[in-house]
Amino acid sequence: MKTLTLKKPLLSFALALGIIALGGIGFTFFHKKKPSKATTPPQLTMVFVIDQFAYHYLYKIRPFLTGGLKTLLDKGTLFTHATHPHGVPSTACGHAAIGCGAYAKHHGIIGNEWIGENGDIIESTFDTPEHAAMFKPNGDVYTDKGASSKQLMVDNLSDSFALTAAGPQTKKMVFSFAFKDRAAIMMGGKMGKSFWFDEKGNGLTSSKAYFDKLPAWLIDYNKHNAPVFGKEMQWKPIHKLNSPAYDFAQKDNYAHCAMGPLFNKSFSLKNPGVGSNDDPYEMFDKTPHADAFVVGAVKECLTQNFTAKPDESCLLWLSFSCLDLAGHYYGPHSVEALDMVYQIDQRIQELLDFVEEKYPGVIPLVALTADHGVMPIPEVLNDEGFKLPMRIDAKKLVDELNTIAHVEYGIEKIIKLTKSPQFFFDKRALKKLAKPARKALTERLANVMREKPYIKRVWTHYDTAQMESQTDFYTELFFNQHYKGRSPHLTCLTAPYHMLTTHKKGTSHDTPYLYDVHVPLVLWHKGFIEHKTITDPVRILQLPMTLAHILNVQCPSADERDPLPEVLKNYSKKKSKKAKDKSK
Repeated sequence: MKTLTLKKPLLSFALALGIIALGGIGFTFFHKKKPSKATTPPQLTMVFVIDQFAYHYLYKIRPFLTGGLKTLLDKGTLFTHATHPHGVPSTACGHAAIGCGAYAKHHGIIGNEWIGENGDIIESTFDTPEHAAMFKPNGDVYTDKGASSKQLMVDNLSDSFALTAAGPQTKKMVFSFAFKDRAAIMMGGKMGKSFWFDEKGNGLTSSKAYFDKLPAWLIDYNKHNAPVFGKEMQWKPIHKLNSPAYDFAQKDNYAHCAMGPLFNKSFSLKNPGVGSNDDPYEMFDKTPHADAFVVGAVKECLTQNFTAKPDESCLLWLSFSCLDLAGHYYGPHSVEALDMVYQIDQRIQELLDFVEEKYPGVIPLVALTADHGVMPIPEVLNDEGFKLPMRIDAKKLVDELNTIAHVEYGIEKIIKLTKSPQFFFDKRALKKLAKPARKALTERLANVMREKPYIKRVWTHYDTAQMESQTDFYTELFFNQHYKGRSPHLTCLTAPYHMLTTHKKGTSHDTPYLYDVHVPLVLWHKGFIEHKTITDPVRILQLPMTLAHILNVQCPSADERDPLPEVLKNYSKKKSKKAKDKSK
């Protein structure tokens, strides 16, 4: 099987990146900081991202880990205070930051979706079928669906890594996998090969932004491994349900969950009829089966493409999506969420064992982190006796704001998209007003929000567009997430543990408080990065630059952070030792 090659001419792509102005700002592809020249870069780098894996999970579950998470925590370097610099954490924004090391004000991915200039809702992975038609899992092509990293306005580590393959003696591969499209695509960047699950087609897919045709190995994998409609499945827990691994307060409090218990209950994918709104994957994607399906594809991809020959190297991204998909419904106190972490623990060890067995001479560089954290379900905290948390009806607030806009300014339903705590106006309707009236309406609605006792701060898009660097911590986070033309018209900061949401049950992650932005960060490279705990505050933006130095590739161009502390010096030591040994 031939190694996959990059589809587009590398030289022209590199030159184009140097001259195109992105979002009104010229970003040169190569960062001014030069990579280190420490030692031979690792042949295989694996970056694991666990969607919604808040650091506060570790306080509870670390003693009960038995797999890959335990391996990384025991053998690697753990950063105990790593945070995302986002006022409003989300999957797309978090994965974009992990990939490129830049703030959203540069990379443009302010959230999972936003309102475009024509008033349409734009998804973070949107592209047209003419440029990035999606494949069906059987290799056919959709004529009405496109997906790519077009909306990502900077290059990332995948691009830096792939572009070094321009030399005739190197074969550098980048693969990015996730159940969610926005997770895979934001990590894979422009030059990586991204794969995600297509629920309409029932299998993993990609698009013509990455391939002329879907790889034969993936078509075959889908054919033999995709979930079968009508076939019964069960979620079997890793530990016995009476084990101390699940023995925490409120573990079986389903009164405030959006779904009932899933353990040991049979379910199947039911093929909906034509025109049906039923989601056959409603249960599948909230169980470990979905992540396991993606992990199987990762192993097949490596088998078919990476041989570990001396001239080959591979950067592999893998996001575990199902903790987030289940976590929104069940919250982090639930047995379902706890076991999902234990399941991921086993899947990571499965991959580490696979690499060790298949590539015995390869010592992989492994990184693990998360795209954001999660707030416990407010009512579950109330049931524990913590009375501060509160659920606030965002729909009621939106109705109040829409009524004011209609009565005082003649605009019906001014708020078109609510992604609490972000509120996006109908831009077409807004353009009917003169500019002074637009600003007056925006400020009027902001003042209404400021009067709410559960809202601490409100920023209009006029505020965030005109901000300079702020000394106020929270203001700085929202300022760094502003991107012209995409940012919401109103953004608010609720009080801690106050959830402004349109959902009546479950939980979310939409604040800059630590439960939403504090995530694990672990690096492990045997002989180089191991057996250390670092308590210094760091930001996830530092990860891509750190990896770039180790991989000896150019840093992503918009990366604004210094490398992680205490990591790179080990490589310099190894190089110095080799030089001394050679001189003897």
